[in-house]
Amino acid sequence: MRKNIFLLFFLFFNSLLCAQDHVPLPCETGIVIPTVFIGNNDGIPQLFRPYFSGIEPWYLTMEIYDTSNTLILTTYSPEEGWNGHYWNHGNVMPDGIYKWKISYQWTKKDSLLQCDGTVRCSDLEFNIAEVNDSIGCGIFIPNEMSSEDDNFRPRFVCPPLSFHMQIFDRWGNLIFESKDYNAGWDGRKNKNEIAPEGTYYVVIDCISNPGEVKKHCVTNLLLIR
Repeated sequence: MRKNIFLLFFLFFNSLLCAQDHVPLPCETGIVIPTVFIGNNDGIPQLFRPYFSGIEPWYLTMEIYDTSNTLILTTYSPEEGWNGHYWNHGNVMPDGIYKWKISYQWTKKDSLLQCDGTVRCSDLEFNIAEVNDSIGCGIFIPNEMSSEDDNFRPRFVCPPLSFHMQIFDRWGNLIFESKDYNAGWDGRKNKNEIAPEGTYYVVIDCISNPGEVKKHCVTNLLLIR
């Protein structure tokens, strides 16, 4: 009986430990990270970024995650920061608490260090009216492909959240399919046979921004040998 009680107590205590939130790793002295980010303070769009009391690190990467742990920004420049938009070019993000993670090296010979935490963001939604973001988080699809090209793939301003591309020949046969926006078509059928010159049909379904309706694109591709 005592063994059973001890076992139940151990399992309950262990579940409490497993349920605890991740404990943030603080940054070293010399790096200051704001805990509050107001996207449009005094009518001037702001940036969330680290500040350094001395020299800037030789290497730095900052990642920003939303409340669903979706990566919404990666930057390698200490001065760039985050402007409150998805990948700094897409839709404005809603107010809330965001996670950040920083990896850095003070000099080329130093070890890679990491720190992470959260920032409370507000007035981000108002920021979209003040920033002229004409680029948007768009997609560019080439309409020609020559034999000299490495591969055919669309180009995104921001990495899409989901992606599905299919390429069909003139008879409607599926000859290529990919869910990786970086993996393009090399002009072959079934990975072995070289596709002949002519017109092909490209179908792309993608979601560029959180909360956005899926885009369905159908276009022609001219393959030139």
